[in-house]
Amino acid sequence: ALMASGIRADGVREILGIQIGDSESFATWDDFFRGLKARGLKGVWWVISDRHAGLVEAARQQFQGVAWQRCQVHLMRNLLGHTPSRHRAEVAALAKRIFQAHDIAEARTHLAAFVTRFAKSAP
Repeated sequence: ALMASGIRADGVREILGIQIGDSESFATWDDFFRGLKARGLKGVWWVISDRHAGLVEAARQQFQGVAWQRCQVHLMRNLLGHTPSRHRAEVAALAKRIFQAHDIAEARTHLAAFVTRFAKSAP
């Protein structure tokens, strides 16, 4: 199933649409996004998702100029999947500090510490 949720200007989350699709191809996502637009969706400026190429391309075509960001859950799974088991707990803890930073400066500080810590032992 395909699903899109959004956050309104007042901060309230809403389900925008749910649709059964036979795949996560470009054509399937493109059709889904066209349906959302036909129902009045506009003003999309940021899409957060997993890294399915079809989804990303369809979002970029249907919502011109939209920024795309990989979902933190999927990014963390990928990161930990490539991390030696002896480092997983520490990598997870330090990565969460980056994600939970209060501002970009704090995130960059945590990122620099993360890179410094693992540059030699887990490049």
